[in-house]
Amino acid sequence: MEKLAQTIRAVQKLLDSRLRPMGIGYQEFKVIGELATSGRTSMAKLAEKIMFTQAGVTYLIDRLEEQGYVVRVRSSEDRRIIFIEPRIGVKRCSRRA
Repeated sequence: MEKLAQTIRAVQKLLDSRLRPMGIGYQEFKVIGELATSGRTSMAKLAEKIMFTQAGVTYLIDRLEEQGYVVRVRSSEDRRIIFIEPRIGVKRCSRRA
């Protein structure tokens, strides 16, 4: 089990070094990867898919929105629901890493 943990840390470190020039880290990359795959997703569904708390996803989305990778869109049917939409460049970013 220790070998697996070491391998995971090594992969995360490598990804972080590749992602740093784009202004994001491994956790933000997980969000970008999910959005590149599934497209528009609610905050709650995104948190579930990447196994984060909603508060954790909110923090990551704040950072990604500031950098122009995503945009928040409130549901017109239920104002409590907030969707996250990938911006142009998200798929390109996920391929570069």
